Amino acid sequence: MPNPVDLPMKRMLRDLGYANRQNQIWLIQNKALWPKYKAQSQKLLALAGRTLDLLIKSQTLGDIAEIIAVAERDGFELTALTIPETFNVERSDLFDPVYMTALYNVGLRLGADQRSWFRNLENTLQ
Repeated sequence: MPNPVDLPMKRMLRDLGYANRQNQIWLIQNKALWPKYKAQSQKLLALAGRTLDLLIKSQTLGDIAEIIAVAERDGFELTALTIPETFNVERSDLFDPVYMTALYNVGLRLGADQRSWFRNLENTLQ
């Protein structure tokens, strides 16, 4: 599967007849970007779980950095929304309906508020 960074987005849009329009990327990250402090158990399974969680967050930051690079390279405006650090509902199960409902509600509320969307994602990643 091709890496999105390698896709010639400007050429593809030109071929489709969309090159003269203001192209925009809307990025929605449905998890908080930064890990929260949590006292760490020394049990192997707990360590492995926390390590995997931090690895996924790190991978997400790398993916977002690639999206920023593509947007800058191809002249797209990038608008983004992430779950705020203040969201503190804990998941009790993989498919926890209470957590999912709370996540949906905060996303719906933030998405409807233009002030919640930000355009300078690089400052957020630092």
